[in-house]
Amino acid sequence: MIAGRFGYPAAVASGVIFALGAGLAGHYAMRGTAGDPLAERDVNAPLQAASTSDPVRIGVLLVCVAVPASAVTAIFIWYLTPLLLSAEGLRPADIARVVMLYYLAAILLGPVAGEISERSGSDTIPVAAGILITAAALLSLTAWSGDRALTAAVLGVGIGHALMRAPLLDLAIGLAGGSVKVIGLVRMTERLGAMAGLAVAALFVTDTARWTLPVILGIVTAAGGLTFTLASAFMRYRERQ
Repeated sequence: MIAGRFGYPAAVASGVIFALGAGLAGHYAMRGTAGDPLAERDVNAPLQAASTSDPVRIGVLLVCVAVPASAVTAIFIWYLTPLLLSAEGLRPADIARVVMLYYLAAILLGPVAGEISERSGSDTIPVAAGILITAAALLSLTAWSGDRALTAAVLGVGIGHALMRAPLLDLAIGLAGGSVKVIGLVRMTERLGAMAGLAVAALFVTDTARWTLPVILGIVTAAGGLTFTLASAFMRYRERQ
């Protein structure tokens, strides 16, 4: 809306101001201790051995789930959706509303992923469900096109990512034997996947391939989700033997 009324520089400047304001508010509002103090650990006591990590399953999780999800966000949500909606004749304010559906789904459905994990006793189920919903939303563009199709696809991708984001981190920590250091690896892998995917899309996408690229992303996402699901089922089967 700001871009439509006052121009793009005003919109960008407003975003910078709000980001700085949020950072300052977080800095001053979140200072101090939180929760009950933990008992100090004896520095001379031997460290407890961490649970056994599973680097193979961590690799499958990163390659088949984290990287495709980040690539979909960067290529489809941030790049292709505004490009395609602009070609459909939508105003910048309308394009922003469609893109915000992705983040609205994350806000509203984020807690649902935790409920699914708790009730099922597994983080694998919401992760697999989320990535398969994402693939279905992208592949739906093979059946229809236009601004309504893109709006539905953005909402579907938002729902899928909302279901899988938090359980993905919990699953990675569990596979790393409880070590939270794996979060840094997950984040770095996601960023590299997003940058690489966005660079490839910007370099090779053409006017005729703009509607094809989301379908390709859907196929890659579906293949990754299927591989992750089968690998998880196989590893659980081996653990029971």
